[in-house]
Amino acid sequence: MDIDDPRLRIAMARRMLYRSGCDTGIAQHVSERSVDGRSVFVSALDHGDRTTPGGVGRFDLADRTLVAGAARTDPPLEYAPEYVEIYECCPMVRAIVHTHSFWTMVLCTTGETIGMFNTTASLLADEQVAWQDDIFESTPRGERIATALDGKRVLLMRNHGLVVAAESLEVAVVLAGVVEEQARLHLEARRHGGREMPSGHVGPMRRAHQRTYVDHTWAANVRRLRVTDPDLFVDGAV
Repeated sequence: MDIDDPRLRIAMARRMLYRSGCDTGIAQHVSERSVDGRSVFVSALDHGDRTTPGGVGRFDLADRTLVAGAARTDPPLEYAPEYVEIYECCPMVRAIVHTHSFWTMVLCTTGETIGMFNTTASLLADEQVAWQDDIFESTPRGERIATALDGKRVLLMRNHGLVVAAESLEVAVVLAGVVEEQARLHLEARRHGGREMPSGHVGPMRRAHQRTYVDHTWAANVRRLRVTDPDLFVDGAV
C-alpha cells in the first residue's frame, strides 16, 4: 500500500498513539481531511493497536454519510458531529486527534495548561487552551470548540481529554504524544517545586523544535512500525 494512502496513514497514526501512551481503548478519534477537502478519513471504533487500513472509512462532509470503507461497528466510525463542525469552522485544519490518555486526563482536572518545564514543551507555547464545556449551551459543540481554539492547536477539555486540530496528521499525532509526555512532567514538576524555563528561552527552543521535531518523530515512528507491525503494510490489510 502507498505510504501516502490516507487509510494507511490513519492506521499508522492510531498505532503510534498507542505506542506513545495515548491509547484510550476504542474511544479515540483520528481523522484526516481528504486532498480535495470534501471528506475526511477516519478509523472505526477499535483499539489503537489493532487498527488497520481496512478499518478506515471515508466520511462525506457535505451530507455526513459514510461513502467508502469498512463498517464493522455500530456506529460504523468513531464519528461525532463536533468533528465535522470543527472541520467546517476551521478550513485550515487538516487533521484532528482526540484522546483520553492518562496523564492528559489528570491534567485536565486542574484547569491548567502545560507549563514550560522542558524544552520540548516549547512546542506547546501559545498553542494551548484549557476549556470547560457548557453542556447546556445551544451552540453546536464543534463550533464551541473551534471558537475556543481560536487558531490554536491544542484544547484541554476539563474533566475529559485532549483535542488537537492541526494543519497535518503528522503535527496532530506528534503533538498529542508531546501533550501526554509533558502533562506528566508538568504534574511532577509542580509536585516537586520545579521551575519553568526563563521566558526568554521559550521562543528559541520552540523555533529549534519546529524545524525538526515533528518530521523526525513521525518518520522514526513509521520505521518502528515497519518492524513491529508489518501487518499494516500488507496490501488489502483489514
